[in-house]
Amino acid sequence: IEWANSLSKPIVQRVDPTFNRTVLVCTKFDNRVKELRNEEEANKFLQGEGIPLGAKPFFISLPVRRNLDPHRFMDEAKRCYMDDYRSLMNSHFNEKEFLPQIGFFRL
Repeated sequence: IEWANSLSKPIVQRVDPTFNRTVLVCTKFDNRVKELRNEEEANKFLQGEGIPLGAKPFFISLPVRRNLDPHRFMDEAKRCYMDDYRSLMNSHFNEKEFLPQIGFFRL
């Protein structure tokens, strides 16, 4: 998550300082998950740099192709999730802690 450098961070912190109403979503996760080579890197990234204590970001990848019919979109979104999950399993991430935050279908 690029939250530590986000332009929206000060605005969100003013409006919702406790993050009770804010949902943090890291999009294009497929671009980043491939770079996570071990458990330490994966878990550190999934915790989120600069994320307030208790806030749990979501990590999603969506199909690159546009103009998909709804059924095909859902199939492609599932494929993206499975690709991300396989990459995370290869890094030996903390599945118990972070799996509930992975994937479009968890939002």
